[in-house]
Amino acid sequence: MGYYDSSSPDGATSSAASKNIVSKRNRRKKLNERLFALRVVVPNIIKMDKASIIKDVIDYIQELHEQESRIQAEMMELETGKLKKIPGFGGIQD
Repeated sequence: MGYYDSSSPDGATSSAASKNIVSKRNRRKKLNERLFALRVVVPNIIKMDKASIIKDVIDYIQELHEQESRIQAEMMELETGKLKKIPGFGGIQD
């Protein structure tokens, strides 16, 4: 009676369940590793729960996009200013 047969339906179910448990555990481990990596590279993460980390990362990325836009606008302004000082580009008359 105590004999285990992996080919029986119960054995297959048990095996599938343990594979499922292992894959869920691995998925959680990978997720936690990725969240830890985000906490390392993103400044000002205070709370350690997953939702807060993700929110802080989104806020940081939006802040970086805004900073990029400001820098690009500054660069355009500087380039335009340089062109106006070059003779033949309409800024200064020869």
